[in-house]
Amino acid sequence: MSQSEPMDASGSAKQAMTLPVLLQLVTLLSAIAVTYSTMVANDREHTIAIEQLKRDLIRVEKDAKDLKVDILTELREIRTELRERQKDRK
Repeated sequence: MSQSEPMDASGSAKQAMTLPVLLQLVTLLSAIAVTYSTMVANDREHTIAIEQLKRDLIRVEKDAKDLKVDILTELREIRTELRERQKDRK
């Protein structure tokens, strides 16, 4: 029995040392979990922002095409008006 007592004492010492290590491990795992969830949330936010930018780009492209059509139409009207004025001068 005297042999079991030192083992208990060393076992208690191991348990005493294991507890801080376990606490550090739990703290580290918690930090990893928070970091991961933050990364996932940021990824979602970035995905949403990218989708919004795509929609904005499509809208800008459509507006640019509409503006191009308007400019070309205006140029045709001006050209036609200039031709008519030139005919009137002759």
